[in-house]
Amino acid sequence: IEREEAFHRKLSESHAEDFSDLEDLRLVECSGVDKLGRKIIWITGRHLPAVGVDLERVKWFIYTKLHSVAEAGEFDIVYTNTDATWEENAPGIWWIRRAYEEVPTRY
Repeated sequence: IEREEAFHRKLSESHAEDFSDLEDLRLVECSGVDKLGRKIIWITGRHLPAVGVDLERVKWFIYTKLHSVAEAGEFDIVYTNTDATWEENAPGIWWIRRAYEEVPTRY
């Protein structure tokens, strides 16, 4: 419960942050609905530059986007790295796994 409270505290702080630079990357987009009517969130790793980006900030940008969709109900997440290279873009699998493990079960 303590971990979840800390998550929600940080999430509240993140809502006040200006993420327009990350929005411009089109890293996270709502991409329609599945057959059950759940929204589909598409995360495209190749849109994320490998250098010059604070991955902690990117993580909270993604959480903020997920939270706004979760308020409306269930959703699916699709993550792709098509045409991504580790030198130019895309976070490592360790980063994705750590970010996934930090999110409360509600998501």
